[in-house]
Amino acid sequence: MDVGEHGVEHLLRRLAAVRVRARDVEFQLLPGAHRFPSKAGPVIQNWLDRVIIGVNSTIFSVMDTLLYRPLPYPQPEKLVVIWETEQAHPDSRNAPPIAELLDWQKQNHTFEDIALVSFNDRASVSGLGEPRQLHTQYVTPNFFSLLGAKPEMGRVFLATEAQDHAQTILISHEFWKRELNSDSQVLGKSFTIEGVVSTIVGVMQPRFAPFFGERVDLWVPINAGSSRYSARIDHWLMPVGRLKPGVTLAQAQTEMEVIERRLEHEYPATNKGVSAKVFPLHEDLFRFAGPALYPLFGAVAFVLLIACVNVANLLQFRTETRRKEYALRSSLGAGRRRLIQQLLGGNISFGDQGKFGLDFGKRWKLLLKLEGWLDESCG
Repeated sequence: MDVGEHGVEHLLRRLAAVRVRARDVEFQLLPGAHRFPSKAGPVIQNWLDRVIIGVNSTIFSVMDTLLYRPLPYPQPEKLVVIWETEQAHPDSRNAPPIAELLDWQKQNHTFEDIALVSFNDRASVSGLGEPRQLHTQYVTPNFFSLLGAKPEMGRVFLATEAQDHAQTILISHEFWKRELNSDSQVLGKSFTIEGVVSTIVGVMQPRFAPFFGERVDLWVPINAGSSRYSARIDHWLMPVGRLKPGVTLAQAQTEMEVIERRLEHEYPATNKGVSAKVFPLHEDLFRFAGPALYPLFGAVAFVLLIACVNVANLLQFRTETRRKEYALRSSLGAGRRRLIQQLLGGNISFGDQGKFGLDFGKRWKLLLKLEGWLDESCG
């Protein structure tokens, strides 16, 4: 390309500037062993800071998931759990008899619905290749509608379909894909769960796994009206309710106490001295997390504050040790832009001393961006 005399002169000036900039990069952004030949303190401090920041981020992520993020269901603030408590031990939390669900449903006026659900259990399954155990939840049929969940295929089982020797079940979307190869003809197929012939009537929507995000392979129906629970001695399912619009937690608590007093007279053998306590579902599910995470987060945050102060002191020390260098550069004609570039470039290098594998190209690109910003800021 034909370049005039002015263009050649301009090109030479640019090449000289790039050369100077390259020397700056070598001096500022390559590992600073030539300036700190025997001091491991900055590197160790850098690694400690990274660990502390990582721990802080991890703890806050856990806190956000367990304590702050709402449950992934419609109007989660309306969901509550109802535990039985002993009047002599008001802080106790016990599962009620399964048959008591029918009494609660008939007598309450504050809940849209109340369902029962087990925690994640395991059940022995045969008829799907090798016999093995699968992750199972036992629920009353209204559990899904209470959470606003619908099957992706098929329907929800009925309470009357929970028989001693045969039952219907729902399977998870993930189990359907993993074990049954997304078979579109899966509805109506049967296998055996704990010796009971189980027929698939529905496939649940993807990623539906209450309440702790654990894997659930299938759901088995519970019929609270079955004669097997009439003795009122089965205490192993958690009651979950949804409040009616406009109903407060205090109103639901008052009504449940009244209902429990009635049941105490109707069933003195099993309900003597028993009351009920209503809690927000989210609070109850993760009540274990707060007492452990808040003190831990506070302690780690305090350590992070100390680390930040240490880093500030190290940076101040580095700046003071280079005061004569800045004075010399200024006397030789370096402008404010170049001095700030040197200062910030050194800090970038310090911040990267504990990190392996950051290539030269990334550092060069970072310096060019920094210079562009300084051009705009300092003229």
